[in-house]
Amino acid sequence: MRQYEDQKEKVKQRIQSAKSRIHISCDLWTSPNSLAILGIVAHYVTEDGQLEHHVLALKDIDSEHDGSHLAVVILKVVDEWGFASKLGYFVMDNAGNNDTMMRSLSLGLLRRYDIQYDPKVHRLRCQGHIINLAAKAFLFITDNEKLELDDPGVHNVTLKHIEAWRKKGPLGKIHNFVVFIQRSVQRSQKFLTISHNRKLARDNDTRWSSWYNMLRVALNLRDAIDGYFNKWMELDCAGDELSPEDWVILRRLSPSWRS
Repeated sequence: MRQYEDQKEKVKQRIQSAKSRIHISCDLWTSPNSLAILGIVAHYVTEDGQLEHHVLALKDIDSEHDGSHLAVVILKVVDEWGFASKLGYFVMDNAGNNDTMMRSLSLGLLRRYDIQYDPKVHRLRCQGHIINLAAKAFLFITDNEKLELDDPGVHNVTLKHIEAWRKKGPLGKIHNFVVFIQRSVQRSQKFLTISHNRKLARDNDTRWSSWYNMLRVALNLRDAIDGYFNKWMELDCAGDELSPEDWVILRRLSPSWRS
């Protein structure tokens, strides 16, 4: 612990003496053991002109994920590392709670440090997330559909979510099937027996390449997926059984993902 504190103090001094402002990238995601983790990373130019990046915090967010609560967490980190007067731009995804977070952070900086901080000017949108949205729009969206599907993760799926994905066609069916298998240890074990210990891959909400990976794995495991439906058909996933025509569509989609 002493060594950590010594190293932290050195990084803090480098941050506080930086030539540039301290720019932040941050994201909230769910860990494999279902913890909500907020990652906060600092980016800056040192006194000797070197670009450096440091992870400042990995915070377990055990309460509401609204923007005002996230702002409190981030402001504490800024205060802990001592660079409120040098705070620069934030890079985040397009989630609406990040707008709220920036407004709350601006208010907190004004109240605590008398610092004027424009929440709109200092918020930059994550290019990777924008590309992800564009790729998903290409795959799923028609003129009458909402751009982002609400992704509840593996453990909070409702019938509404299942039906919404099913309407997306073969890719939506694959998504539902993967979530269905991964929600249960017993089903996962059954699938491993029929797939010769090869696991399914699941998409996630922020990486469009995860869809390509899920599709690639599913195409390679077609016999196991069809075999699962034939051997253990269950009511919850009956509507997601893939027809031969569905597999043809998925096979045709595969080249566009690689590009």
